[in-house]
Amino acid sequence: SNFDYGGGTRESYESAKECIDTNYYGTVKLTEALLPFLRLSPHNARIVMVSSIAGLLCVSSNTA
Repeated sequence: SNFDYGGGTRESYESAKECIDTNYYGTVKLTEALLPFLRLSPHNARIVMVSSIAGLLCVSSNTA
């Protein structure tokens, strides 16, 4: 099965899943791994997520 992202680009389910696994779950897992260390910081540590409009696109040639 394929997904159409509105711009004429068609991606397979597996490709879309890989994109989400990398971009979303990778960020969640990294944050969870760092939280214990950040909580130990005496300087009110913060997590800052930076993104762009490109984060809304899942194009196989532009993913990790």
